[in-house]
Amino acid sequence: MTKDYYKILDISEFSTAEEIKSAYRKLARRWHPDVAGNSPDIIEHFKEINEAYYQEIYQCMQLYKDYSVLGHLDAIKRDDPYGEYEDDQVEDILMEILKKAISDGKGIEVNTSNFRYHLSDLTPSRKILKMYYDLGGKILTFGSDTHQKEHVGYKIE
Repeated sequence: MTKDYYKILDISEFSTAEEIKSAYRKLARRWHPDVAGNSPDIIEHFKEINEAYYQEIYQCMQLYKDYSVLGHLDAIKRDDPYGEYEDDQVEDILMEILKKAISDGKGIEVNTSNFRYHLSDLTPSRKILKMYYDLGGKILTFGSDTHQKEHVGYKIE
């Protein structure tokens, strides 16, 4: 049975990127196991919320081909108020995203904003970068998520 990720996020299939991000943040705060409890149902629902985020990225990749690099792949980690969600929990959809990027000749962006957000790993994580490489991915770009002039090239040496 196919999951309806729009229903899980309580959004329309025509939602904007900002609406998707907002829906994810709201649900992540409500359903995070550190807040809602560690019952198997809550943990499974929280996993579905994270899967929905990645599924939306995959859907966009199916519809839009006019891009060269997939950026901010696991940016939702900086929106999780209770800690970074483990890549292992969404490995299947991550593999599909990476395979699609590689087959379409697209690269992925390594973003140094993780240092400013005090994340424990790169963005995307080292695990995702290794998956990409192991699948045959070769195109990498580097960015600093610049929204202020002092962030240009941040931690790129």
